[in-house]
Amino acid sequence: MLLERQSLLPDFSSRPLCSQVIVNMAKAPSDTEIKIGQTMPYSGPLSASSVIGKVQAAHFRMINDRGGVNGRKITLISYDDAALRRPRPSSRSASS
Repeated sequence: MLLERQSLLPDFSSRPLCSQVIVNMAKAPSDTEIKIGQTMPYSGPLSASSVIGKVQAAHFRMINDRGGVNGRKITLISYDDAALRRPRPSSRSASS
């Protein structure tokens, strides 16, 4: 049985991608913890898709309950972005 790639992946084309998973690499890697950060629309117009973030948090709890990844616990840092676009700071100077 052959499956097409499109049938395996969810369709995110109808809404902006609100969950950006970012691995925290600001500090040296820890031997005890893996930190992962994300933003999710827990409130706002796309709050119906907040279930995705809740399921991801539950999945990481399950992994941690089973001993983590090579003995390292996963810490998920998840913030509510309310699915609102925030203006990017302009790289142009005010005089241009």
